[in-house]
Formats: sequence, structure tokens, C-alpha cells
Amino acid sequence: GVLSTQPPLAVVYLEGNFARPASLPIKEVEQKDVTFIPALLPIEVGTKFRSDIGGYITSLRYYKGAGDTDTHVGHLWASTGGSPLATVTFTNETASGWQEMALSTPVQITANTTYIVSIYSSPLGNFAYTPGGLISAVNNPPLRALAAGEDGPNGVYAYGGGFPSNGSNANYWVDVV
Repeated sequence: GVLSTQPPLAVVYLEGNFARPASLPIKEVEQKDVTFIPALLPIEVGTKFRSDIGGYITSLRYYKGAGDTDTHVGHLWASTGGSPLATVTFTNETASGWQEMALSTPVQITANTTYIVSIYSSPLGNFAYTPGGLISAVNNPPLRALAAGEDGPNGVYAYGGGFPSNGSNANYWVDVV
């Protein structure tokens, strides 16, 4: 496909004459066996992903459990760490389910490069968790949530917040658009 050179409303790739937005497949995966874990300590949880083509990330989203009244802050990172490429505070959240927030400026991503999308929860909040949820890659071309072990662990986290460098094979239900 051919990628638009202008920042689109979502990561967009072209098929013939039709453009369609793409998102990580995390949202489309059946949400069985999702547990909501009380944060107890501040924690940043996230998902590693790659795109088959270059494009733009325009929004971040995460899956929220009922009763979670915390303020949530999403981050987009290069997998090498450093400062976030983007930060967004979620507003006007619903009581539960998928929450999505647009970035103030779309972030350009490079093909075949690993990135991390994450959400921060304070001790007042909770986070979605499925053990073993990323043992295998989850694909929604051009985006792909990496399998644990493909580029280090997936299902990444950091107690206290900040760059989530620890990990396992859990799915924390954090996604990009």
C-alpha cells in the first residue's frame, strides 16, 4: 500500500482508492478473562507494537473497569526509552469500557520500529490484566501487538510510573489509533 504523507485522522494506509483507519488489534480481541487489578501503587502498564508501514498515531485508548475513578494519563514511547513521544490526559471518560483520547498533535511512526503505548494508574485506580494475553502476536495490518519475546517482553510495566521496561506476556489492554 501507499501511505499518505499528510497527518491523517488515524494511522491510515491506502488499498486501491480507499483509505481506512487502523488500530492495534487489542480492542478487537475477545475480552474474556480480563481481570481488573487495584493499582495499590502508582504503575504504568502498556503494549509494544509495530507498524508494517510508516504513518501517524492520533489517539490512545485503554480498557477501563467499573468503579475506576482515577485520572488516567496515556503515553506513547520509543521502545528505547527516554521522554514520551506523546502524553495525553483522558477526560470525559465513561464509567467502564474502552476510553479513547486524541493526541494534540499526531505522532509520526516509522515502519518496522517498536513503540510502546501505556497508561498510568495511581493507587486510586485499577488496570485491566489478562495473564498470557500476549504470548502470541495479535495482528490488525498494518499494526501488530508483538508476541512476548519478539522484542523483549510484551505486556510492559513500571511501578511508580515512567518508561515501562519490565514485562511478561500479559495483556494490559492499552491500544493506539
